[in-house]
Amino acid sequence: MHIIRISAVWCSSCIVTYQDFLNLKRDYPMFTYEELDYDNDHIQKYKVGRVLPILLFFKGKKEVYRLEGEYRKKELEAIIHEKMGM
Repeated sequence: MHIIRISAVWCSSCIVTYQDFLNLKRDYPMFTYEELDYDNDHIQKYKVGRVLPILLFFKGKKEVYRLEGEYRKKELEAIIHEKMGM
């Protein structure tokens, strides 16, 4: 699985959830991760609105789940177990 996080430095929700994202990376090292900046990276291909942060979950090249806004680590783990078949 590949997880992309899209955030921005001006986004307070992005700051609040960043530690949970880091914990996810630590606890699930078998996945690949990518962090993109809303203002500086080419994110148009992901059809991103103004709600941040966004986590995109991919199996292969197919997006299988999208989470927009604030989240906690338990919510991320539930998504991984329910949506990703872990």
